Amino acid sequence: MVTDLLTGLRDRGLDTSQAVLLGIEGGKALRAAVLRVFDHPVIQRCQLHKIRNVADKLPDRLASTVTSRMRAAYQAESALAAEAQLQALAKVLERTHPGAAGSVREGLAETLTVLRLSVRGTDRGNGPGVSRAQRGAAFMTRPPPSGHTASPRCHLGQSEIVW
Repeated sequence: MVTDLLTGLRDRGLDTSQAVLLGIEGGKALRAAVLRVFDHPVIQRCQLHKIRNVADKLPDRLASTVTSRMRAAYQAESALAAEAQLQALAKVLERTHPGAAGSVREGLAETLTVLRLSVRGTDRGNGPGVSRAQRGAAFMTRPPPSGHTASPRCHLGQSEIVW
C-alpha cells in the first residue's frame, strides 16, 4: 500500500533518482517502501515518535525523566554528542528496562540525520519544544504549478517543499 503511494508519486513525475531528505516515523513498512522507491533516500526518523515509543515502555515516574534526557540529547550541538548521550541513557535503562533500552537504540542513527547534516532551522518554527526533526522535516504543502514537473527543492527548516 505505501509502496504504491510512493510509486504513484514517482509515476506522476517525482524525481526519485536524486538524494532527498525524508522525514518519516518509525514504521517498518514505510521505511521499506522508501528504500524500494527512492534511489538515494536520506532518512530522518521522527524524534518525537521515538521519544513517545521509549516512554511507552516505562513507568510514568521514569518516563518524564527519560523524555527530558532524550529531548536534551536531540538538541545537542553534534550528532556525535547526541549519540553518546542516547547510548549512555540506553546503557542505564538496560539494567531495569531492557525494552526501553532497545527502543532507544533501534534506528538511533536515523533519528540523528539532521544533526549529522548540520541542518539548522530558520526563524520560522524555531520556538521552544520544536525539535530539529520538526524543523528539518519536509512536507509537501502544495502541488507544483501548471506546466512544472515534480522536482521539489526542499527548504529545510521551513516545513515545506517549495516548487
